Amino acid sequence: MFFNIINTIGPTIIPNNPISLNPVYIAISVNIGWIPIWLLIILGSINCLVTITIIYTITKETDKVIYDFDGTLSPRNMQEFGLLQALGYDNPNDFWNLCDQLAKTNDAGGIAVVMYAIQAAAQRAGLRCTRDFLRSYGKTVTFFPGVEQWFEQINAYAAQIGVEVKHYINSSGIKEMIEGCAIAHQFEQIYACTYLYDSNGDACWPSVVVDYTKKTQFLFKINKGIREVSDRVRINEFVPSEERPVPFERMIYFGDGETDVPCM
Repeated sequence: MFFNIINTIGPTIIPNNPISLNPVYIAISVNIGWIPIWLLIILGSINCLVTITIIYTITKETDKVIYDFDGTLSPRNMQEFGLLQALGYDNPNDFWNLCDQLAKTNDAGGIAVVMYAIQAAAQRAGLRCTRDFLRSYGKTVTFFPGVEQWFEQINAYAAQIGVEVKHYINSSGIKEMIEGCAIAHQFEQIYACTYLYDSNGDACWPSVVVDYTKKTQFLFKINKGIREVSDRVRINEFVPSEERPVPFERMIYFGDGETDVPCM
């Protein structure tokens, strides 16, 4: 086995890509016998909370690229691009401080509290918290420079080396808002928090809460080829690694925060 440090490149994986995610990338070629393997090591992250290691082999197969959303593709929490203001929080920090206090007072999970607080604030403001309401505020979310161009560029680059790329979201944000954003069509699947809706179409209860360890479950769903969030049988069945449709070695994960750490 030998290691060959090819180069240290800036905040891009491919030439002339305008994306600016801040970390430093080091590309390393590793030969194990005749098998070439590439390691792409990201040192640091958008807010320097985590270090991400990406490993993949260059073969004519499908790679799954999995992204966190807030702080990874978008510079702020998605709720801060208009939703919180519509709910009466001109200063988003007031909302987050309320959620922190509710979580501590009730010894509750922070993500579930955020979902409750959004629903409760909508009721107080006389607004219907429907799918369309949440999706409308997904349209106002903005992204880091280059993110909207990233998908076509990386897909084209992968095609040149005989690799098909499929993109996934694994987020603690609101699924309906992600569905409404400008890049939603780029994703094969969006795993994120969502609500149950009553017969009138109003949010009445969280149906999926994505916290620290829930994100790892979605990686296993991708690994086993399971699309349904509701599945609780196949996800727990033993499947030999060689029979799983998406090996972990074919996954690339982008994240920036504490909820992404278990996925590393």
